[in-house]
Amino acid sequence: MNKRRVITSPIIISGAAFVGIKYYMQTKKLHIKKQTIRTNLKKMKRIVILGDSVARGYGTDNGGLTD
Repeated sequence: MNKRRVITSPIIISGAAFVGIKYYMQTKKLHIKKQTIRTNLKKMKRIVILGDSVARGYGTDNGGLTD
């Protein structure tokens, strides 16, 4: 019984560490992408929307893309 614990414990611990590190790296990349988008949006001065009545929002209660 002790041999099994000696063999399986490091395998389980290393697997959990691998999954944790992989999750951390993915969330870190996502956070960096979000920060890049936020800084780029702050730098934007104007947005030009070309379209017809759908872009303007005629016939809807919520308005269109220009509201």
